[in-house]
Amino acid sequence: MAIEVRHTAGGVVLGWTKKDDPRGWVARLVDSDVLADALTAVADEQRAGGRADSRSETRRLAASTAYLARLLERREQYLIVQLRDEHNLSWAEIASTLYDDPSKRSSARRKYEVGHRLLAGTDFIGGPRNGSAGIPGPRDDA
Repeated sequence: MAIEVRHTAGGVVLGWTKKDDPRGWVARLVDSDVLADALTAVADEQRAGGRADSRSETRRLAASTAYLARLLERREQYLIVQLRDEHNLSWAEIASTLYDDPSKRSSARRKYEVGHRLLAGTDFIGGPRNGSAGIPGPRDDA
């Protein structure tokens, strides 16, 4: 997968092809505004970019941020499985990669074990194999 992030005079442009995102995860994150909401929250932790002025806006930003955090956490767990099983890294090497602390081997191992359990029952990044992506719904102020 080769998602491209390019800086332009007017901001940033994301680029990818169907081959880069064959299951449509990135496209859904963009189309549903989950990525924009989460980045808004990251950009200004006090007021979420000034957009979190109402209860519904704040809830939407929180839901999008939580969804993306869960998705990234799961992806991290799968990558740890790959580091250990395919690339034969030691627990200390994995802990150093994740935490910049090779003594946190047991924390790395716990994430590895969760990743293995998830790989047995879920799709590659997120939700149930036969379910929806679980991406928060469209924006509304209801």
